[in-house]
Amino acid sequence: MKRKISIIGCLLAVILAASCSSRKPEAQVPPEKVMIFISGGFNNLSSWLLQDIQDMKQGYIPNQNDKNILLIIGKHATRGYATPTPPCLVRLYRANGVVVADTLKQYPGDASLCDKSTLRGIFDDIREAYPVDHYGLALSSHATGWLPMGYYANPDPSEAALDDELYWAAPAALGLRLRPSMLDMEEPLLTKSIMQEKVGTTGSVEMEIKDFADAIPMHLDYLMLDCCLMGCVEVAYALREKTDVIGFSQAEVMADGFDYTLLAQRLLLAENPETRRVCEDYIAQYEAASGAARSATISLVDCRQLDALAAVCQPLFEKYRDAIKALKISEVQGFGAVKHWFFDLEDVLVKAGIDGQETAALSDALERCVLYKGTTGQYYSDSDHRVHPVTAFCGLSMYMPSSGSARLSEFYQTLDWNQATKLIQSY
Repeated sequence: MKRKISIIGCLLAVILAASCSSRKPEAQVPPEKVMIFISGGFNNLSSWLLQDIQDMKQGYIPNQNDKNILLIIGKHATRGYATPTPPCLVRLYRANGVVVADTLKQYPGDASLCDKSTLRGIFDDIREAYPVDHYGLALSSHATGWLPMGYYANPDPSEAALDDELYWAAPAALGLRLRPSMLDMEEPLLTKSIMQEKVGTTGSVEMEIKDFADAIPMHLDYLMLDCCLMGCVEVAYALREKTDVIGFSQAEVMADGFDYTLLAQRLLLAENPETRRVCEDYIAQYEAASGAARSATISLVDCRQLDALAAVCQPLFEKYRDAIKALKISEVQGFGAVKHWFFDLEDVLVKAGIDGQETAALSDALERCVLYKGTTGQYYSDSDHRVHPVTAFCGLSMYMPSSGSARLSEFYQTLDWNQATKLIQSY
C-alpha cells in the first residue's frame, strides 16, 4: 500500500510547477505519439493519484525535444471539497535530467472532468496542440462499470434480499479468506469506485460510460483504466469504436493501481504500446503482496473482436433466457460481492446450461477477444470487507438479470451491448 503524502505540496511540485497560461507548446521535433493520463482525484483518492504521478516521474519521461509526448489531465482535492480546484493540462518532460511539469492550460475552477463538454474541450486542446496519428489514454479515478450514475451507492431497495443471500452465505463453505472489518482498522484499504468528483461537502457527480465515450474525439491505440469494476463486456462494447484495445479490472481495484514507475515506458517508449506488459506488471505487483492486499483481476480486450463475441452471445442469450434469469447470484462467479451486478460472462452461460458445442464456440470467441487475463486468485470487496475467491475467470464480466432490479434492467436495455445481444428484451 502506498504511503500517505502531502497533497498540497505534491500538487504544487507536480501539477502547478510552471506557468498556468494557455499557450501552444514549443517543439523542435514533430511529435509522433501522445500518451494522456487522466488523474481524476477530486475525491478521497487524491493523495493516491498524486503519488501515482510522483511514481511516474521515477520511470521513463520523454525528453523535452522528443517525438513522444506525455500529458496529464489532473484535478485533485487540495483544500477540501468545498474549495474547487481547477483542472490543468500538464506536459511532463525531462530537461537536463530534471523532470519538468509544464502547465499548458488551466481551466475554470468550477470545471468538472465528469462533464462531457469539459472533457471534450480538453481533448480538443490536445489535438490542436499535438496533431499526431497515435494517441493513447490511461485513466485513474473512481468508477462503477456500466451502472447508471449514482446506482452503486444507492441501489434499488428491492435488492436487499439479494444482499442477504450473498452476504450471509457461510464463508467457510465458500472457501473465503476473511479480512477483519475495515471499520476496525486505523488505515482501511482503499478501492477505486468512470470518474467521480465531490461537490461541496456531501454531494458528488459521476460520468456515465456513454458520455465518456462521446467525450473522446480521437481514435485511441489503447485505453487503460485504473478503476473499479470496469472490466465488463458492457463497458468494452460501449468503447469499441474509440480504441483498439482496452485494459481493465473486473473487480474493485486497490488504491495502488497500475505500476506507474513502468507505465510510460510500456505505453510510450516502446515502438508499439506494450499493453499486455502493463497488465502483467499489474498482476506481478499484487502477487508480491500478502493478505487482502494480494487481490487483483485484469484483462486486455481487443475491441475489434467484440462484434464477433456479440454474434455468438446473442443466440445463446435468446435460447437460455429463462435459465439465465433463474440463476442465483451465489452460484455464479461474481466480482462485486454485495454490489452484485458483475459476473463472469462465461460462467453465467455455462451455469445456464449451454452444451459442449456452444461452449466451444463461446470459448473461441472469448479467446480471440481477450488478449490477456490475469488474477491473483482472489479479489477484495469494500462492500462487505471480505476477500473472495476467483475460481472462474474468462476476462469479461456481465450483468445477470436476476442480480438487479426492474429499474436497473430497464436502464440496461439502453446499453449498446444489450441492443446487440438482446440479453434483456423486457422486464
